[in-house]
Amino acid sequence: MALENLTARERLALDLEHCTVALWVLVNRNAGNVDKPDEPTRVEIEDLVEVLRRLDALGAGLGPHLYRAAEKRCGRLNP
Repeated sequence: MALENLTARERLALDLEHCTVALWVLVNRNAGNVDKPDEPTRVEIEDLVEVLRRLDALGAGLGPHLYRAAEKRCGRLNP
């Protein structure tokens, strides 16, 4: 489907996905270092994951056939 043929809801879903992909990469990159000095805590990472999963759920609701769930894209976070 061409981008110009997307509805406003579908465009928003894709925009959310583009943003959350980058944020998932950052969370996953930092998840392996939790609780080390000057690194994010496990609780902080878990809070970020909760927010990202909520954003993914909203995006999937806006464009279910366009938006991929975080677990399909990045796997479950397991620091």
